[in-house]
Parts: sequence; C-alpha cells; structure tokens
Amino acid sequence: MLGRTSRLAALLIFAVLFQSSNASARVGETRAECDHRYGEASELELKVGPILEDEAEKWEASVYSARGLTIEVIFENDRAVFVRYSNQPVLSLGSYDRAAHSLTQKEIDYLKRANAGKGVRWRRHVEPILEDYAPTVTVWKTADGRFFSGYDREGNRLFVCNSVFWDKVIGRIRESAGVGNRGDSAAHLEGL
Repeated sequence: MLGRTSRLAALLIFAVLFQSSNASARVGETRAECDHRYGEASELELKVGPILEDEAEKWEASVYSARGLTIEVIFENDRAVFVRYSNQPVLSLGSYDRAAHSLTQKEIDYLKRANAGKGVRWRRHVEPILEDYAPTVTVWKTADGRFFSGYDREGNRLFVCNSVFWDKVIGRIRESAGVGNRGDSAAHLEGL
C-alpha cells in the first residue's frame, strides 16, 4: 500500500510525464501538424554563416513554446528537418532572466525516442569535425542512420535532425574547414 508521500510522488511523476509526452515537435512533421500540436508559431529569423547560405534559402524557421520548452523548428518543403529543444524562455528580459536549465537524461531520451520511434536504438556518434568546432556537444545516431541528435552541455539544448539535413550541414562544415581533403580542421587558416 502506498503512503501519502509515495502517492504524491507518483502523482507528480505522472503529471511530468503527461506534460512532456506532448512537448515534442517531431522531425518529419508538417508545419500544419506542428501548429496543431502547439498553436500558432512565431517566425524565427534563421541566421547561418556563409557556408550554409545556399542551403538556407530552402529553409524556414519557427519557434513554439510548450510546457516550459522553447521548440525551434527548421522546415524544408513544409517538413520539419531539424528540431531544437531547450528550457529557455521564449521571452527574454536580458541579463535578468534565469539561466537555462539543462534537460535531464530522461527528457533527452524521451525526445530522441519521440522523433525516431520507440523501437529505434541510438548510439554515440563521433564526428571529428565537431570535436574541434563544438566540443561541448555529445552526438548520437540511430542504428538505422535515419536520425542524428546532439546535446550541447554548455547551451543546455538538444537537437534532432534527419540524416539528409545532417549530411548537408556537416558536409559544408567539412568543406569549409578543408577536412574533406586534408583531415585537418585548421586547414582553412593556412596562410593567415
């Protein structure tokens, strides 16, 4: 028989799981599906460096706020190809805002599973170019290779994207750094 404290704890855990079960836009959803899940989105100005300008012409970005999460979505041909989750507030009041809280391992696992499916296995993925450019990001890849995910421990944000989006972005980063030809992420600095 559960005691009063145990029942309260179980109720709180259920409430958190229920709330988080609806807090994930999913890679592959249409804009209409995302809007239906969260309501009207705010358009988000997508800022990319020169290496992604050509690709970014095909992308539109929106931001949603749901259940304490900020959910940023990049759409290509009306389908979500990249989703980033954070506990950061949508409305920022400058330096007076609280720092973003990190996502828990259970939240990270849930969001990865929500995007790839319950039976899909995730494995750690080592991307050498990111070790130099984004050393605080831990990356995973699904066993079937359809999805990538990464958690930025410094920014407290999780992203999930499809493999096509990943290949475009990582490919451009490799090209700009000269890694594709020389295996040296500092190659683009030669001659400075």
